[in-house]
Amino acid sequence: MVPSPTTVGHDARLIDLLREVFECARTRHVYVVGPGRTLFGGVRLTGITGLLAAIEAPGESNSCTLFFESLNLLGGNMVGEVM
Repeated sequence: MVPSPTTVGHDARLIDLLREVFECARTRHVYVVGPGRTLFGGVRLTGITGLLAAIEAPGESNSCTLFFESLNLLGGNMVGEVM
């Protein structure tokens, strides 16, 4: 059991979830909670990387730029869409 698990609100944007993951290198799961910290579900790091990999266009010369453009596209998506 993790004493202080990483959490985001059920109404968080996907970009907020990614920030939580990148803020702590040991984070592998982010728990999605509602009012009163009611557990709605969880998102695994592997699920997020799979989502980002699906967006990546093959053959792009500047993968760093592509990555950040992908984050901008995902910014409006909600956590519930990947949970």
